[in-house]
Amino acid sequence: MGWGNIYRRRMKVFTVAVIIYLDYKALQQREKWISKTKRAALWERTHERNARRVLNLIVELEGLWVKLGQYLSTRADVLPEAYVVLLKQLQDSLPPRPLKEVRRTIQKELGKSVGDLFSEFFETPLATASIAQVHRATLNDGRKVVVKVQHEGIKTVILEDLKNAKSIVDWIAWAEPQYDFNPMIDEWCKEAPKELDFDHEAENTRTVSKNLNYKSNRDSIIPENVVDVLIPEVIQSSEKVLILEYMDGVRLNDQESLNALGVDKQKLLEEITRAYSHQIYVDGFFNGDPHPGNFLVSKEPPHRPILLDFGLTKSVSTSMKQALAKMFLACAEGDLVALLSAFAEMGLKLRVDLPEQAMEVTNVFFRASTPASEALQNVKTLTDQRTKSMKVVQEKMKLSKKEVSHFNPVCAYKDGKVIIDTAAGMLGRYDPRPVLPDSLFPVFSVTKGITAGLLHSLVDNGKVKLEENVANIWPEFGTNRKDFIKVHHVLNHTSGLHNAMAGIMKENPLLISDWNECLNRIAMSIPETEPGKEQLYHYLSFGWLCGGIIEHASGKKFQEVLEEAIIHPLNIEGELYIGIPPGKLHNLIFLAAFRLR
Repeated sequence: MGWGNIYRRRMKVFTVAVIIYLDYKALQQREKWISKTKRAALWERTHERNARRVLNLIVELEGLWVKLGQYLSTRADVLPEAYVVLLKQLQDSLPPRPLKEVRRTIQKELGKSVGDLFSEFFETPLATASIAQVHRATLNDGRKVVVKVQHEGIKTVILEDLKNAKSIVDWIAWAEPQYDFNPMIDEWCKEAPKELDFDHEAENTRTVSKNLNYKSNRDSIIPENVVDVLIPEVIQSSEKVLILEYMDGVRLNDQESLNALGVDKQKLLEEITRAYSHQIYVDGFFNGDPHPGNFLVSKEPPHRPILLDFGLTKSVSTSMKQALAKMFLACAEGDLVALLSAFAEMGLKLRVDLPEQAMEVTNVFFRASTPASEALQNVKTLTDQRTKSMKVVQEKMKLSKKEVSHFNPVCAYKDGKVIIDTAAGMLGRYDPRPVLPDSLFPVFSVTKGITAGLLHSLVDNGKVKLEENVANIWPEFGTNRKDFIKVHHVLNHTSGLHNAMAGIMKENPLLISDWNECLNRIAMSIPETEPGKEQLYHYLSFGWLCGGIIEHASGKKFQEVLEEAIIHPLNIEGELYIGIPPGKLHNLIFLAAFRLR
């Protein structure tokens, strides 16, 4: 591809992108001046107009844009229906490349002509895709095969398209910061070039086939631990030509043919799901491009799914497999803490103050399958339901829009007795349930006074001395120049360990709920200043510093000491916890000020 063609290709992409962007921006301004009843129709017409622009551009440019269009055509949960309907056309075969080009590539790659390699070669391709086209053929030994031949010059086109796509995403992120798709396009830039090496695809195909224990000559009885799918055998490969065993099948979305064959669709879906579950959770190596065009259903009973195209694969570590499994289980069981933990283990940065939102978003992606026409409506329903719930709360509590986002618990004591115990508001910004008297509120640094008070009580009882070295009480603490830190240094914030827990917040904030891990971090920490020389607020480490001393001096768990010294004497069982006990998470208020970064 010459520089002139590259420039023209780039200009077409950016021109269409700018036109679409300006079209939507103009609509946003225009809708302010039209009635609500007309807005939906106006948006629909705009979606249809711009979807047509996108489709026309993709058909003209082909290359990477076809693959992107195929992917987007499966995302009815994200894109407006007009885009999904039009882009589905890209799942069909594209116009074929000239046969002369195909023969030339085969000769160059395999060192033999088509006539020497095959006793029969079908000139009309089975399919033409963005990177290659596939022809049926018969080897000289009589075996039926398919020959996948890469388009001439497609590598240059794909690499240029990736640059253009990256530039557009950067521009969108600059113009509309809330739409930053850089993580997605960065992944594409890393993985897409691998699909241009058919030797790589051949090896991937062999690996998945071996992992799934597939045998082409297997008996009709399938062992229980074997996934019942078909995978074509690799016959020969080079960088740009791949010869595979031919398997006769119908497309996965060809409902008419599936019905005519009497295919058990439930069993078909189960086997595909099992195949992918095995690839992800057992093997840690899976096909990363599972669009409908990469599946067939065998025409011969028992109509097994045929898995195709392993050009794009991904490997996942054991820890990632476990995190993915935890995420699915957390969604199924509605366990918010486990969900946040799974996301953190996967390296996702998200807000821990909105776990319900994370749960809902995750459930959208892993919900029961629905037709494309219903998928987008399901997403809208989530938003509508939340709005209705908030309105109900406002009406019942007679709160304004501003007040509904605040929670107002009040508890007053007189002479040791509760005289007022009430609350108003809702549990969180995205949780419309009302605040109740037994709702739990994080109080953060209030616990500094509690832990300091418990430590002073041990001093009063003669179990701890203020001048005593902490290492004498807590032996593990006496490492990394902490030998001479005394108890009073901890209490008056002069121990030099004010940043002892900062690292854990960057690594994984959810670890602060692991008491023993935090004590270990404190014990291994290094003071930043000499003990007693400088008073620096121990904003996060104070509680665990005091807690470790309390546990080692008393020989009891911190919670036991807390209950004996404060909770039982004050009769406040069920009202004060340090940490979240089992069964109490549903009462917890999630504060918007606390975020994962």
